[in-house]
Amino acid sequence: MFGISMPELLIILLIVFIFFGAGKLPKMMSDLGKGMRSFKRSLNGDDASVETTGQGAIEGSNVAVNIKKDGTPVA
Repeated sequence: MFGISMPELLIILLIVFIFFGAGKLPKMMSDLGKGMRSFKRSLNGDDASVETTGQGAIEGSNVAVNIKKDGTPVA
């Protein structure tokens, strides 16, 4: 498993447990799982919210763009 043996993994988990404490670990693992699921969905193209959010951000922006009469933007 990624070149990490079981004793090394247990030591890492023990250090994380000592550093963050028992209270924050469930919340951190839940957030990590949600982030991984969201990342996986966006890689597969299943996340429609990325497209709608991006479109809304473009439509609602106040960026001024100079456009020539033929419709091409001026650099």
